[in-house]
Amino acid sequence: MKKLFTILALMLPSLGFAQWRVGVNGGADYNHFIIDKHYQTDYVYDDRWGVTLGVMGQYDVNDWLGVRAELDWTQKNYRHHRQVNQMMDYKYVNNYLQLPVMGAGGISCVYPNIIDSL
Repeated sequence: MKKLFTILALMLPSLGFAQWRVGVNGGADYNHFIIDKHYQTDYVYDDRWGVTLGVMGQYDVNDWLGVRAELDWTQKNYRHHRQVNQMMDYKYVNNYLQLPVMGAGGISCVYPNIIDSL
């Protein structure tokens, strides 16, 4: 246990040079369900709206490189009914947790100020 605290204490100064960013995201999504129905020609799949909510965190290693991770809760919904049999009408609400991890990077160029040199 002492070794773990020693290692963490030695790593803390290196974390001081990094930049952390955190945030929240949210929105609405429209889901379109595509399926091969073969001989079930009276089956109808309707589109439905869903909700997306999440939190994100980004760790910038230096000015041009970072790692970004998000934890998102997403709904992907659809409605399934038959045209002939009106008693069959289902509304599906599918909830998913997504954890995308991405690399964040960029290139910045510094141009000399030409106006000052004139």
